[in-house]
Amino acid sequence: MSAANKRVVSINSEVSKRRPKEVRHVPRRGPSDGSTRVTLPRSRDENSEEEVPFVCLVPLAHAGAIIGQGASIVRQLVRDHSANILLETLPHPLPQSFVDRMVYIKGSPANTAKAFGEIIELLNKEASKDSDSERVLPAKFLIAEELVGHIIGKAGASVKHLQSLATDDGEVSLAACAHPGLGRTMANYQVLTVTGGVDGQKAIQEAVHERITSIVNAQQLALPNPLKATTEETVTLFVPDGMVGALIGKGGSVLRDIVTRTHARVSVETRDESGESEERRVTLVGTQDVVEMAQNVISSALPQEGRYLKAVIGIPTDAIRHLIGKQGAHISDLMSRTYTTIHVDEPEGDSANVVIEGTVMNNLNAQRSIRDLVEKF
Repeated sequence: MSAANKRVVSINSEVSKRRPKEVRHVPRRGPSDGSTRVTLPRSRDENSEEEVPFVCLVPLAHAGAIIGQGASIVRQLVRDHSANILLETLPHPLPQSFVDRMVYIKGSPANTAKAFGEIIELLNKEASKDSDSERVLPAKFLIAEELVGHIIGKAGASVKHLQSLATDDGEVSLAACAHPGLGRTMANYQVLTVTGGVDGQKAIQEAVHERITSIVNAQQLALPNPLKATTEETVTLFVPDGMVGALIGKGGSVLRDIVTRTHARVSVETRDESGESEERRVTLVGTQDVVEMAQNVISSALPQEGRYLKAVIGIPTDAIRHLIGKQGAHISDLMSRTYTTIHVDEPEGDSANVVIEGTVMNNLNAQRSIRDLVEKF
């Protein structure tokens, strides 16, 4: 699990002893999170369209062809095409149901099309090594439910136009998403599958992304991020030893209820027999929504004095300057709005820790704001 997806949360009853932390400015370094990600700095014309991410599914067996050793290939794709690229973080152990991997591309429709074009060329080249067949791999695009109607068009006009772009007897079809990593959220997406020649797949991808970008900007839509549903986070709660009993409950009843209600994986550290530690670790593992829900439920199970959180969230160094803002203006505003204390630690490698202190609700509000900001860059 990467630092960018890991949070450490401390529950402390001594609220009155806390003091505001210093907001420290840190140098900008190369970006990274637990998945394979490369980003480029960019300036945006205020009158230009907002860049809309495009998500495709690639065969898991051939995904290495677009990553390369030390992410060398995906980094070159970013440099060549000026598009940010993020590959889905895979669960461990990997279930047999995973046959595809999501690739998230963010850039202008033209730049995204160039990046996608090279990606499918690399995938087909890799696939040809395992077979004598010249069959082209199908291209799969993830379409948010809100956009499906626009892709189909009135009386199917739009999808018929896409079909006309296909080559080598290719076909275009829409079907319910079955990607296992999306879990309970996969009903929010459909998969557009394109068979036939590579040239037709490229043309259809570019047409689809141009359509999506136009609709999202015209209607100011806030699309769901499918990678958010698949990336697991680890949260460690430091609970005062005297409060752990309330969290576990008689015969483990409260803890079992938390697991049932939130679907988080929860483990409680064994008591330190030496008596030196006054806190015990409660580790939560799950997707963002699951872990956030678990924090809320666990907090409500604790006595009132135990509901003050200290959260340490890992973010890519790429996002630090955006979080802090000019002369600390953005982070100061965030603290004022969420009634929390926030400071940024010095980066360690490609990530840095953001320390947040506040009540449960205020802390979670700050976490969401920081997460939303990170996703924009």
